[in-house]
Amino acid sequence: MKNFIVPFFIPFEGCPYKCIYCDQNAVTNETGFSIDERLSDFFHRKRAVKKNVEVAFFGGTFTQMPQKKQEELLKKIQKYIKSGKVNSIRISTRPDKLSGDQIKLLKKYSVKSIELGVQSFNTKYLKFLRRGYLKSEAVENIKRLKKAGFKVGIQIMMGFPGQSYEEFMNDVYALINLNPFDCRIYPLAVIEKTELDRLHRKNNYEFMDLKTAIGWLSAAAEEIEKRNIEIRRMGLPHSVELENKITGGIYHPSLADRVRFNMLKNNLENISEKAEEVKINPKDLEYAEKIISDKNISIKIKENKEINRGGAKYIS
Repeated sequence: MKNFIVPFFIPFEGCPYKCIYCDQNAVTNETGFSIDERLSDFFHRKRAVKKNVEVAFFGGTFTQMPQKKQEELLKKIQKYIKSGKVNSIRISTRPDKLSGDQIKLLKKYSVKSIELGVQSFNTKYLKFLRRGYLKSEAVENIKRLKKAGFKVGIQIMMGFPGQSYEEFMNDVYALINLNPFDCRIYPLAVIEKTELDRLHRKNNYEFMDLKTAIGWLSAAAEEIEKRNIEIRRMGLPHSVELENKITGGIYHPSLADRVRFNMLKNNLENISEKAEEVKINPKDLEYAEKIISDKNISIKIKENKEINRGGAKYIS
């Protein structure tokens, strides 16, 4: 059963410094929150939630916040966990900020999922982003967390200036080899007034075009999902405020949909006239109908939730 995530954003909380690309305030547009008010509103709107409910703290380096602050947030969720309304807690943090005591603290307060902003397994791009850790540290801590029983999520980026397709897919396969529970892929977008924006204006970086990015992401998603690793997001969440602040890089308000359409189009490209039926994910129904209509062939389309987004299974 998939989790229904109720997110709380803590922009830059605990971050030892700002990464060159990051502006969490622009991305999340979070202006403060009350945990009780938001959860009360959530349960009022979702009276019959059939999924596991997971509270998530995003946007900062959770494990680098003062312990008192961590416990303050985690304690507020405990009554919902005890009542059965909330099943677990998810946090996001850096892959180099996880001590043994920290892991014990997270276990104590029912944290089950930890997302790590690895961003790349390539030393060159870790240095470019000024992440301040090595690939080996990230890999070691991912393995430690999995051994401790956490569901680990890995976030990676793509579309760095000068990045080759091979370099990106090496990151994808590094992620796959670590077998995380889920992942997110964020193409590099330049947000105004970040350090990356300043560097871009100075160096006039060349970024790949949107079509290329969609092709790369399609290939990555195909490889990741056939290993049963869930992709939670591709691309930054859209808002008008964020879109107005993009000065370069790769950004599209519905990037994931563009990727899924491209994947489905590729999978239906060589459809056989002998095929009587094609199974697709229900969320791809509109796309499949358009693609098949454009091909002017007659084939029955069946929805199947077991098929990954962008995938297709033929029956002759």
